Amino acid sequence: MHVGAIRADPRIRNGSLPKHYTRFTVHDSAPGQVYDISMTSLKSPYFRLHDLTDGHQDTVNCMAFSPSGNYIASGGDDAKLVIWDVMKGISLCQVTMNSPVLSLAWDPRRRGALVFGCEDGVAGFINDFKSKAGSQKILFGTEAPVYCLAFDASHGTLAAGVGPEVHIARDISHERYATYNLLPKPGKFNEERSDNRIRPRSLHFLKYGARLVVSYLNHGVICWDVDSHARLWQIEPEHDHGYIARVPPVNSGFSALSPNCRTLLLSNLSGAIELYPLGQSKLKQSFKYVSDATRNVPLEVAFTHNGQVVLSGAPRGNVPLWETKTGDLIQTLTHEDDLIQIICAKQYRTTGYIAAAAAEKSESTYIRIWKAQLTSDARESLLDSLTSTWKFYIYANVEENVRELQFYILGGIALIVATYAFYRDSTSMEVKLQLLVCMPLRLYATH
Repeated sequence: MHVGAIRADPRIRNGSLPKHYTRFTVHDSAPGQVYDISMTSLKSPYFRLHDLTDGHQDTVNCMAFSPSGNYIASGGDDAKLVIWDVMKGISLCQVTMNSPVLSLAWDPRRRGALVFGCEDGVAGFINDFKSKAGSQKILFGTEAPVYCLAFDASHGTLAAGVGPEVHIARDISHERYATYNLLPKPGKFNEERSDNRIRPRSLHFLKYGARLVVSYLNHGVICWDVDSHARLWQIEPEHDHGYIARVPPVNSGFSALSPNCRTLLLSNLSGAIELYPLGQSKLKQSFKYVSDATRNVPLEVAFTHNGQVVLSGAPRGNVPLWETKTGDLIQTLTHEDDLIQIICAKQYRTTGYIAAAAAEKSESTYIRIWKAQLTSDARESLLDSLTSTWKFYIYANVEENVRELQFYILGGIALIVATYAFYRDSTSMEVKLQLLVCMPLRLYATH
């Protein structure tokens, strides 16, 4: 259902706008609302596509788009796990658990498969939500809230933040996961803290599953070697104030890893979203939003448009989108005055989707879906296409002989596509040569 119309307004002079910006008038729920959009990031503003309402009756705790972008899964305090059709705006599957659903993750190797975790420690694997065959219990060996989940696409390894622990689980039989590795606890972080609870909030695999980046609520960010348990590096977020040089490290909320795996985005519960080079505590960029002491909760953060745009939740309904490089605010997505704690984003080719869930609304809980056309960067588009093709046959869950056959067939196809694109594309030869270097580097960096 298209509920918004967007057009450039020729009556408004653009002379006062920064370079690369265009002013748009949006006609939907707020008629005549004007947006100044950075055209280096978006072809047009995000517009409201759907409000998903026939699902949750309480706050949504977790949300994620499927790898294809066709579906979105959500879990909430009402103990429901709901899977929605993104384009149709309807729920396809609803499962009710015995306690709130705190976390979920789609399996990148199996279509329609996902895992979920609950407050009572129950976690399950759904092989195909369309089959309605139920779920297989994941065996963690402990009963504690499952705060976060993440898959490693290369081997299908599952990471889970269970209470204060980080578990590494694998498929021990068909669709049956169990813990086989337990990472160390981070230890004391700062003596000045009154709250030293160990609570993992976000998980990110690197180097083909050999490393795991863990964002903790009170203990910063740590990158662990999964096998040796060595602490490879740590980010200790700190906060600048005008009259105080440095103050003790602040709480970290959620985190997001950039598509090129070079930067990490953190919400810090102090009125800012912070961007750090991976493995460094030196702040690269800060994105300010209007905070609210009465709604000071961890806000989800995300990258979109190949990492050129970042976004976060909002305490008072106005979800901000910033340009990553400059820190400029490029659009605000309105949700009345509602607390928006959980958001997620998905890009498919030149189309972008954003989902934002309203919290503390009881029976009026909704998830708002936004859509936009993104600019096409020839270098990034080709790079992502080739990288995705390469990963498909490297990470495919198949026998070795089949994988070898895939290697030659798909490798040949990728080479033909790349050669044709290089010949037809008007991009400069310098950029094309950079592409040849960047693709293997991105493959190396991402896992």
